[in-house]
Amino acid sequence: MPSPDLTFLKDFPSGPLDQYRKDASFGWKKMAIFMEGEKLLRYKYTIFKTLEKDSVFSRGFETPVLEKQRELAFLRARRFKSYNFLPDEEVQVYPEKVRVHREALGMYDWALGFIVNINQEMFGSTVMKNGTRHMDIVKANRDNEVV
Repeated sequence: MPSPDLTFLKDFPSGPLDQYRKDASFGWKKMAIFMEGEKLLRYKYTIFKTLEKDSVFSRGFETPVLEKQRELAFLRARRFKSYNFLPDEEVQVYPEKVRVHREALGMYDWALGFIVNINQEMFGSTVMKNGTRHMDIVKANRDNEVV
């Protein structure tokens, strides 16, 4: 079996844990591949890198006032949805991507994960299960017209 390509996983910056990492009996990159699988880890990494480059997802050191937090959560939810990291077709083919998608979003902010989950999965799927006559609402939700 060929060795997986680990170049997309960057080393941690030097710091107080360096000695422990050096003394470890396993490589963290190989463990990550073992736990997630290369394909799913690359998918998660793609989400992380996309959010990292987007200024909407940047954070300061101060905690914004509640109203600003709500505004940011709404903007971030809309932006996250617009990236369409998990198209419906892929959910059918790669159902394990749903878990990785949620984990990646949760690693950024569980509150945002909750908003996206409620909006897309609970609202969207509930309306869809009520019949095809409501597909215009489902489409509007997917297109960020109903949030």
